[in-house]
Amino acid sequence: MLRVLSSKRIEWIDFAKGVGVYLVAVGHLWYACPLPIVNKVIYSFHMPMFFMLSGYVTRWKDVAPKDYVLGKVLRLLVPAVLFILMGVPFYLHFSHDMTLKELVKRIIFWNGLCPFNAPAWYFIVLFEVSVFNQLLRLSKLPISAKSIAAAAFFVLGWLVFSSPIQLHFGFDRAIVALGFHLIGQAVGDASRIVSIEETTKRRLLRAFLPIAALLCAAIGGICNGKVSFYAFDLQDYWLFIAAGLVGSLAFFAGSFLIWERLPRVRAWAEPTILFVGTHYLIVQPLVILMNRVGFSGGLASLVIALLLPLALLEAYKAFFPVIDRRLPALTGSLTWRKSR
Repeated sequence: MLRVLSSKRIEWIDFAKGVGVYLVAVGHLWYACPLPIVNKVIYSFHMPMFFMLSGYVTRWKDVAPKDYVLGKVLRLLVPAVLFILMGVPFYLHFSHDMTLKELVKRIIFWNGLCPFNAPAWYFIVLFEVSVFNQLLRLSKLPISAKSIAAAAFFVLGWLVFSSPIQLHFGFDRAIVALGFHLIGQAVGDASRIVSIEETTKRRLLRAFLPIAALLCAAIGGICNGKVSFYAFDLQDYWLFIAAGLVGSLAFFAGSFLIWERLPRVRAWAEPTILFVGTHYLIVQPLVILMNRVGFSGGLASLVIALLLPLALLEAYKAFFPVIDRRLPALTGSLTWRKSR
């Protein structure tokens, strides 16, 4: 039967999600802004970070495979399909060289691309990662084995990335994403097993944060080119992996250290699925318009890129309870529970 999902929240994880979705929107708007290095740094780690966050909160679920898969279909694939269909009218309007064949391929995610509403890819790939992880029983592995398995998936991803053969339905992205997901699981397991006094933990994280952040900025912003996990355009593959790992860990550390100071940000995590799946339909036409009228590249575009996502997140937060109650398929609030 269907039910509405409810779950316990981890405050710093919610904070990380809130800042993460803000960066997603900023990254999409920054195409019309100066200082492209900022966008390079954001794109170097923000999607690996989401897969690592998902891994961090993942636990082994001793349920029948059918029930697990159906639950993930309702929580991830149903919203993804709806978000893809929302993008079709925009794709028809903005893609002047569109063919019916290409439209169908994008609707079914054949080449790992979506019709206009690109962020929908994340939910499909996260579904694949979650199902692979459960069916392969990777969550039951010890920390060391998870780390080895992550390295193996990164190597496999490199072989796929270097090969002219394309995997369909985003499976090439899912292989790499599973590596990040497993690292997130290993970090989560370690944080629950290793007992460190709170003051010492914060001192260590404060020392680690600037080093990891600078490494991510150097690797993702300077050494590597502009990447797109969605398009599987990773430039130098191993630099992308390195930037994704150190940037995500720096993001984790920063979120853990400051989440209590910005409680409002935690509320942005609640509409994460809805926001990620629909904000592009608002910001991308705006970017196209700004480029067409010559409004891009200046201070005003930078202000818009920084402030518009804040306004959108506050609006989504305000309207989310109503949408979640009336249209739970759009918010990922449906899950599957086996009937008794």
